[in-house]
Amino acid sequence: MSRGRSIPVWSVALVCALVLVFSSAPTQVLRALSGAASGPAFQDPVPPPTTQDPADPAAGRGAGRGQAAPQPYSQLMGRITGLKSDDGIFKVDRGVYNGTDSVFFEIPNTQLDKDFVWNVSIKKTTIGAGLAGQEVSNRVVRWSKRGDRLLLQSIDYSITGEDDPDVSKAVADANYPAIIATLPIAAYTDAKDASVVDLTNFFMDGVAEFRAGVVRAIDYAQALGVGQLNCLAGKAPAGIDEATLRRTFVENLRHAAAALKKEGLKLLIEPINTFDIPGFYLNRTAQAAALLDEVDADNAFIQYDIYHAQRMEGELAATFDRYQARIAHVQLADNPGRHEPGTGEINYDFLFAHLDARGYAGWIGCEYKPATTTAAGLGWMTRRKDA
Repeated sequence: MSRGRSIPVWSVALVCALVLVFSSAPTQVLRALSGAASGPAFQDPVPPPTTQDPADPAAGRGAGRGQAAPQPYSQLMGRITGLKSDDGIFKVDRGVYNGTDSVFFEIPNTQLDKDFVWNVSIKKTTIGAGLAGQEVSNRVVRWSKRGDRLLLQSIDYSITGEDDPDVSKAVADANYPAIIATLPIAAYTDAKDASVVDLTNFFMDGVAEFRAGVVRAIDYAQALGVGQLNCLAGKAPAGIDEATLRRTFVENLRHAAAALKKEGLKLLIEPINTFDIPGFYLNRTAQAAALLDEVDADNAFIQYDIYHAQRMEGELAATFDRYQARIAHVQLADNPGRHEPGTGEINYDFLFAHLDARGYAGWIGCEYKPATTTAAGLGWMTRRKDA
């Protein structure tokens, strides 16, 4: 690797990530990929500032700029035909609203800015389509209020920081919660102690939710000056046939690529190994290239993660050569352990020289967990500079 190529401490490139969920699960929209610092202090992600929260005209009914003001609670409930309500931590109201089967959640003020584990499982199914009680996905989520909107955020505690306050702050600053959705408040309860939001799209139309996420991600990319967005495929739900999975993924990639192209942005897809994430749909470089052939968009490329590729297929240099024209971003970590270069089996001195010899001029993102401390985990960069 040439001396002229610099690699920042946390991540060479800030990447916006869209997670495509094939079923009706919510869509994670934005995530900054950064090198994970190890240590005992778990970081509680800091909510993004209000000025950084772009309105999304597609996120739920009436969302975005110019959204309708919250209506009186009695008026909203009176417009729901066949209303049935279930009490719990969140009160759930179900019925027909504006001619559509709808689901509303009443989020108490006392439950805002708290973490909840969100488990999605199969309640009933048919033969060959999973099992009743089978878990489909899980995540930690948090509700936050911004004016007359609620943000549903995805919380990630996998990134840790050391006791050093500067390192801990840097980790927290690089780990803002992903905004799954920005939902307009449809009504406040009469006592003003809870906000009512329409979550129908979360349960009825995953594709619509994904497309809303594209709009929101573009807003973030433009605010941050990001030129490429990573559309993560996600895990394939149990019981869904391959043809449906592929068709859904391709159609959504075409939609996202077209929307991003209008804004001068590139769309990336990243194969992820199935040892770390069992069931991840996109897991090999050849599969990614074939999908991009089907998508047929000149602004759609592969994000080549050396760590994931090593675990799934090896042949790193040859695979890079074969698909170089389709690769717009490279990420690194060593294997096993996903630690810094030099801690495992991958010959990074050879690979860096090979990328230079092949004329690769893109970014190299450092997405790894230091084997010991953050400072020690950066030693490989110092050694390369001194070489």
